[in-house]
Amino acid sequence: MSIIFRQLRQFYAARPHAVQVPSLQAWLWFIVGFGIGILLYVPFGSIQYDLNGLAEAVAVERGGPDIYRPNHMLYGVIGRAAFVAVQSFGYTGASVPILKIITALAGSVAVGFSALAFRRLSGNAVVTLLASVLLAVSWSQWVFSTDVQYITLSLAFAAGALAVMVYSTHLFGVIAAGLLCTLAVLTWQASVFLLPGFALGQLILNVDRPFRIRLVAACCFIITCILSLSLTYLAVAILVHGYSNLSDISQWLTSYGGARLPIWGKWSLDRLAPAGLSAIASIVPLWSGLGLRDLLRGSFRLEKLPALLSLLGLLGLTVLSLWRVLHRDKDSIARYRSALWLLLSYLAFLPFIIWWDPFEPKWFVIPNLFLVSVVAVIWGSGARQGKS
Repeated sequence: MSIIFRQLRQFYAARPHAVQVPSLQAWLWFIVGFGIGILLYVPFGSIQYDLNGLAEAVAVERGGPDIYRPNHMLYGVIGRAAFVAVQSFGYTGASVPILKIITALAGSVAVGFSALAFRRLSGNAVVTLLASVLLAVSWSQWVFSTDVQYITLSLAFAAGALAVMVYSTHLFGVIAAGLLCTLAVLTWQASVFLLPGFALGQLILNVDRPFRIRLVAACCFIITCILSLSLTYLAVAILVHGYSNLSDISQWLTSYGGARLPIWGKWSLDRLAPAGLSAIASIVPLWSGLGLRDLLRGSFRLEKLPALLSLLGLLGLTVLSLWRVLHRDKDSIARYRSALWLLLSYLAFLPFIIWWDPFEPKWFVIPNLFLVSVVAVIWGSGARQGKS
């Protein structure tokens, strides 16, 4: 134990200048990203709702232990608090409009923090703006930021953790990123797959620091997440639900909708293709169809033009990004190390999505944060070492 504390003291003392705070110019990018989200999400609230979102709305209106389900706990708690607050001012309507506003604000905050991170990762203002717009208008991000949806709030915490991590290598930054990841997991339990990516980032990045220091940072991040999650779940299990033994607590943590996991989760090779289609559909609107059959028969449906152009744009961006990677310059090693870390963070979610439900694009809302970050790094001009 004394060795661990000694390493922590060295980590705390190492590079005191690493306590970096985003400059005023960088925070302006947060405002830009937040503004983009507000313009895209608040005026265009959904009129057709995700069934999970409706279940959350019912729980919020009912109150009590129902909002403390382990899968989406924090969304229900925040939603209930907001619902009770507006009722105290005379509001008598349903919870759905309130939850839609919370979701839209969360989506906007997510784009704001993402823009802040993109500015640091890319070192380029134009790339930052384009990456922020790409994330904001991606199909799953836009659809579920205008709905009643817990994943969007989880994304806001994840984007905040990403921004903290790319700006600070100090112990305080590591702990702050861990706490933000904890909030993401409490909002959407599957966000636990953020943990391996962020821990790995402590090892892959900042290679100018001794490996033991980076290892201590990774351990501090994991310990922060595990301790905060364990204490929170334990407190809710005992104080709210009244569970008194580990068996009941374990059953509560590993259940979904009242049923024990895995429910419908399974491994199968025939799930790979739907997962790939969902990954693409989370960025461009494939589910509404592209009208390719009509086009091959010689007729063209004008309403399919935006979806078709967006797919062509995505393919073009992919090809050009690969070309840029293959023709990288000698000074881009650190930049592509960051891209590798972000890509691995994206891939960390794929086994879960394939196992859980490869047919829905909404599960890619958080992974797409890392995918767009990869694009920002590839098209950037120096990235993490920039001043902003």
